[in-house]
Amino acid sequence: MKTAALVSVLFAATAPAQHWSLHHHGHSCGAAVSAQLVQHAHQVSVQFNLHTTPNSLAVLAIGHAAPAPIPLPGGSCHFGVSPAGTMLGITDSHGNIHFGFHAPHVAPVSVLFQGGVVRLGPHGLTAGSSNVIELVGT
Repeated sequence: MKTAALVSVLFAATAPAQHWSLHHHGHSCGAAVSAQLVQHAHQVSVQFNLHTTPNSLAVLAIGHAAPAPIPLPGGSCHFGVSPAGTMLGITDSHGNIHFGFHAPHVAPVSVLFQGGVVRLGPHGLTAGSSNVIELVGT
């Protein structure tokens, strides 16, 4: 339900998007996210792959740039996205998890995605963050 509200708030525009692009920002700190645009008959979606330690709690945050980097507990990683919505899951035995996002049919739009992970290490729980991916529709 929160994702539906997020979509309506973030994408309250009237023109149909004609062109989609992905832009990578920042660096990885314990996790890496990659993305690929997938064109369907009447829809564009983004397929995300988050890679980190196997069997970790993973989150894909969806939102806009945070006013300042948000420090994560247990290390030197920071989060750069102020989440308006999230997708959660557990990484597989290879440290991968896949998320999908349907691009809205409106433009202009710019939304940020960043992965976060919580894992159990030899010194307790630590958090990590991925690079940021920006979806732009014009």
